[in-house]
Amino acid sequence: MGCTSSTDVDQSAKSPESATKETANEQELREKITATLQTSEPGDDKLTFPKKRLKETFLEHTKPTKGKADYILNPTGIYEKFLDFRSEKVPLKTTKRPIPIRRLWTDPDFNPEIVTNNHIEWIRPKVIPYDAYLVERPDYDGIFHCRFWNFGQWEDVYIDDFIPTIYKRESIVSARSVEKNEMWVTLLEKAFAKFWGGYTEIENNDLIMDAHRCLTGGMSEMILSKDKKKNIQPQEIFHRLESSLLRANTSATACVDEASDGKFGLEGDHAFSVTGTATAKMKNGEEVQLVCLRNPWGGTEWTGPWSEMSKDWDNVVSGVIKPEEDEGEFYISVKDFCKYFESCTICDLTPDINRDGTGEEFDYLTSIYAEWKGDSAAGRDNFLQNTKILFTVSDDGTDKQGLVPLGLSLVQQTIEEEDLATIYIQLYKVLGENDEGLIIEHYLENCLKQIQVHDGKRVKPGRYMVLVLSDPPRESDCLVRLFKYEEVIWGKWIRDINLGGQICETNFGLNPQLELSIPGTGNTKQAVKFQMLKGRGSSDIVLGLRIFKISNEETMPKSTNWFWDKEQTNQTLKSTDGKVEGWEWNYIQPAYVLTPGRYCVVLYHSDETKESSFCLLVKSTKSLTIKSYHLDEKQVLKERAEAEAIATTENPVDSGNTENLENES
Repeated sequence: MGCTSSTDVDQSAKSPESATKETANEQELREKITATLQTSEPGDDKLTFPKKRLKETFLEHTKPTKGKADYILNPTGIYEKFLDFRSEKVPLKTTKRPIPIRRLWTDPDFNPEIVTNNHIEWIRPKVIPYDAYLVERPDYDGIFHCRFWNFGQWEDVYIDDFIPTIYKRESIVSARSVEKNEMWVTLLEKAFAKFWGGYTEIENNDLIMDAHRCLTGGMSEMILSKDKKKNIQPQEIFHRLESSLLRANTSATACVDEASDGKFGLEGDHAFSVTGTATAKMKNGEEVQLVCLRNPWGGTEWTGPWSEMSKDWDNVVSGVIKPEEDEGEFYISVKDFCKYFESCTICDLTPDINRDGTGEEFDYLTSIYAEWKGDSAAGRDNFLQNTKILFTVSDDGTDKQGLVPLGLSLVQQTIEEEDLATIYIQLYKVLGENDEGLIIEHYLENCLKQIQVHDGKRVKPGRYMVLVLSDPPRESDCLVRLFKYEEVIWGKWIRDINLGGQICETNFGLNPQLELSIPGTGNTKQAVKFQMLKGRGSSDIVLGLRIFKISNEETMPKSTNWFWDKEQTNQTLKSTDGKVEGWEWNYIQPAYVLTPGRYCVVLYHSDETKESSFCLLVKSTKSLTIKSYHLDEKQVLKERAEAEAIATTENPVDSGNTENLENES
């Protein structure tokens, strides 16, 4: 994302004594600003930031530029750039793969003898898939490698293959898969326990949000189903889960209320994976909203309504399929879900700024290391002295209202629960400057006593300031993450090159074409949504988009005749609203449900003589590959020759054969 970033790194000028003194004017200004923030609604308060303090606090940095040279594709598929404004740079933590002394390595930092008691025995697994884990191969050394996200970096964790079992029974006592020969669940939990400091550190469900973050590097939000203040209705939770789980980058878990321990087979204070939602249509015409969960232990399941043995399944007409037995997966009505489960946690790779599960496909992430140190570790009482970041939001990626989605995240550097502080992230719009300094307007604030807090908002392009603080105040490092998407497909229809008009025109094949490749096999479906805007000064043209299925052997791009053949044989795919084309004046957003394979997408507008620019955004529930094409000069000449030949055949000009002309007409 294009932004200018700054932070407080000059901590040497003031002594502790001088840091506590204020002039009468400064104190009056601080009290006025504090009172304004406490009494005004977000967006209403306009504050003046003292110019003197501005110079002490901000350090301008060169503007990050777009492109892969500055932003590197990270493991989650987002282009990320790091900036470090800490006074003391911290080297990247690296862990090398251990070298076993004997054939099979034993981890000296996680010695089984330390935690073994009369009931637990640590053994090397005997039944492991040969192809998956290289067991019994000459190069197998008993080492397993995992990576967990921590404070902006993916840290390497190496473990040996000893697993905890019940003494003399070889029954695994930690997390496990339903399949006895699948050991990755047990090994992953062991690596997570080592990363966190031991099994006792990961026993409680307070780590659910942290587990999501460490495994994905994403943002977690916990929704309390029994929150009386927010009064969340079951339908709201259902639709939030339904929308979230349609997206490939989202995961969800749910935690059983302690008071529900033992009810209908549930175990109190135990977390379940949320794997899906469904709406069951019953014989009496009623519709029942269901949540699908899975017990990660793979054993006990829900025994209440909609369980495996429930008679509710006898009255289902459509909308849901009964899960297989003994898989640990089950359905529960959303009403019972809210009754027996105290919370659900939804994790997305990027902030869900709408809080509705639809999410934002942010493409760019700027990760900024900063610090609370000296004056900038000011807490809530002197909040304007805390660390601040000044940046600019460009107008790339604006929507119809001229707004740009902006995601924010603040991470504190600790994994110890007793060291956690309540952290705040605030966003201000910079309205301008005067002799006293910046004039800012409060936009949003969020706080949480967790390692990470996040938020977001659709904002107008311009200058903004992020302020971060901790309560109680303390000196430590912090990480600010700014999310923005700019990666849209930009193009232009140019006469005689790629401007072909509507499908009835002979040059239709000249229009820009995209090859869409959806990975996978079978009939697994995923949603794909296109959003296309036209450029300024093009009010008199209508936008159009069509999509066709193509085989793996076919080449791109396609000719006008190919499109005509597909159109005449009704092979144009229909969108979710039943239309064969997106066709609107200013903005189109057709959505499709597609199976794995290759597709040809053609972009066009209504007037083959009118040049215009356009931008296209493609959203999908899973990753896909997009390639762009348009016919080259030779193909253009071939297209025209074919079109002229067709025109000559349909309208032969022969003064000596008037009878044929009349018959054909």
